[in-house]
Amino acid sequence: MKKNWLRLVFAELKFFEFPHLANTLSVSRNFMKALQLIAILLFTNLFSQKIKYEISLCGRNQKIILTSKNDKAYKGLIVNEFFKKSSDKKIIRRVKIKKDVAKRIFSELTKYGIYEPKKNTDSTGCGDFYLDSDYLSFTVLKNDLKLFEKSFAEVYPESESKIEQNQCRRQSQILVTLIDKELNLKKRYFEIFKKLPEKTCYWSGYSMVCKK
Repeated sequence: MKKNWLRLVFAELKFFEFPHLANTLSVSRNFMKALQLIAILLFTNLFSQKIKYEISLCGRNQKIILTSKNDKAYKGLIVNEFFKKSSDKKIIRRVKIKKDVAKRIFSELTKYGIYEPKKNTDSTGCGDFYLDSDYLSFTVLKNDLKLFEKSFAEVYPESESKIEQNQCRRQSQILVTLIDKELNLKKRYFEIFKKLPEKTCYWSGYSMVCKK
């Protein structure tokens, strides 16, 4: 984006070339146009706001990415990752989330407290130090700068596990369950896995699961 608007500015500033110097009025007009263009582009960049939610699941290499730009444009992606047993070569299958669904999930996550995990500092109670565990993680970014990242050991959507009793773990379970109800995440992942060739694998915690 930055390179594009800089190109536009330099295009307007070509009046500094020698043939244009003869016409002072033309120089003045072009200079004002360039200044206006710079002001508009700077304003757009300074006040543009892009918020991104990234949620990585337990038990499989699956990530949900949801993006909101200026609270108007929404998009989403499910990233399903596998690998070849013989070479560790990554196999990535991306599935786009419909814009209206992405907007609905993004709004629900905001409403039900995706920013709450940032406030939880009880590491043991929230499961940050479970031995040999897999993690559900939440990352929030603003204009590509990370605001925070929080992980919870062995927390799964309600469709895949028991209801969590610990308050902060339950909060994270509610959030991932909201996503799962819209996207049926486990089913999507294994439908893709079934179509992949033999000796395709994925990690479930510290265990490697492969197609024979």
